[in-house]
Amino acid sequence: MAEPSTDQDRLASQGDSEANMPGLRLVDAVHQEILHQVAVRPYTTVIVAAAAGYVLGSGSPRWLSRMAWDVARRAAFNQALSVLTNA
Repeated sequence: MAEPSTDQDRLASQGDSEANMPGLRLVDAVHQEILHQVAVRPYTTVIVAAAAGYVLGSGSPRWLSRMAWDVARRAAFNQALSVLTNA
């Protein structure tokens, strides 16, 4: 008997319903998209992965992280305020 090829196949073979696996479908879709991007744009994918690892690994200076959080917080506040005023 062949082994299931994806996590969805493995869980489905264990009796779990498809409705109980939305997160697993998302992970599988992201995995497939990453594989596609690696095949289409290998150098760009490596550069993006390295940059994300650098930032997530706290390689950026503290002032840059603080500035990015401030900008993101202001953008989120402005978006929420515009939704509330247009409602």
